[in-house]
Amino acid sequence: MLKIKAEKWVHNGYCIAHSEGKTYFVSGAIPGETVLCEESFRKSGFSHLQTKQVLDASPERIESDCKYFGTCGGCSFRHINYDTELQVKVRLLQEALQFNSIPQMQSTEPNHYRNTVQLKSQNNKIGFFQAHSQQLVSIQDYGCKLLAPEINAHIQKLQPPYAKELKLRFNGKKVNKYNKQETTFTIQDKQIQIPANGFFQVNRYLINDWLEHIKASVPEKAAVLELFCGSGLISLAIADKVTSLVGYELNPAAIAYARKNARKQQYSHLKFHIWDLYKSSLPKRQKSLQYWLCNPPRNGLGKQIIKIIEEKKPNHLLYSSCNYSTLARDWKLLQSYGYGISNIQAFDFFPRTPHFETLCLFELK
Repeated sequence: MLKIKAEKWVHNGYCIAHSEGKTYFVSGAIPGETVLCEESFRKSGFSHLQTKQVLDASPERIESDCKYFGTCGGCSFRHINYDTELQVKVRLLQEALQFNSIPQMQSTEPNHYRNTVQLKSQNNKIGFFQAHSQQLVSIQDYGCKLLAPEINAHIQKLQPPYAKELKLRFNGKKVNKYNKQETTFTIQDKQIQIPANGFFQVNRYLINDWLEHIKASVPEKAAVLELFCGSGLISLAIADKVTSLVGYELNPAAIAYARKNARKQQYSHLKFHIWDLYKSSLPKRQKSLQYWLCNPPRNGLGKQIIKIIEEKKPNHLLYSSCNYSTLARDWKLLQSYGYGISNIQAFDFFPRTPHFETLCLFELK
């Protein structure tokens, strides 16, 4: 084992540490603690360590409320209280964006918030893989503190044989296998259907607040371009406020459902198209709209899409990011093209994990 002192919080729930000229990323430690660690994996020349014993505990350390913490690969922060976790996340966002005017992260209940889960099976057991491993941590009897109680209850009733992967989703009324069935949610008194295997925000407590902030950021009677529109969740939330909206998404099933969701609400001013934004520019038929929305996957916008933004020069870009590292990368490029940040809101969509959602409004100076 390696004896090491954790120095400061960094990305992915790690603390950074140094010893004998080497840099380490340490799981399960708190800055200022001296811990005994074992190497869990090595990547890009850096060793990632797992805390096995705390020799000098921080006053911020608490006893974990989950017996799988440190073994299961899901949570990163169950050894500190939730208020401290929120402060850590805000500091990391400030450092990444080099922007200090970030309000307190919006949050609610840190447990039982997930409406969606992907489970693995192995040797007639269901659960999650250990961190950086293919070894299964069975949760069937104990459950997972991140999941809605209805999902935990459903898992406990399952009987083998199990599929290699089991995808479950809770819509507020029932649990279904979302890789095989569509799911219908009621959000802000509007029904929205998601196709089998379709993406949907997982924090059932914060979706409405996040959508309200998006809606409040959109000007009255705006003409909007939306990138990564999915099945139309954001589009439907702002539909009563905009004069027109054109949405683009690569997934044909998501576009089909976005169109269907809009028809059901009689929103004829919402139009949706299939397009691979990462590989090609917007179609020539696209008008020069001045208010853009985007909610990309974890790899962010990237150079191709930002090149499109630089060419079209929308006055406003509202960017919802689930990965502050790629957001910071994209922000550097946007800044070089004359954009500034006029507002930031952060939402802890993923409590007890290193992830969160950031909503940034960029404006052309």
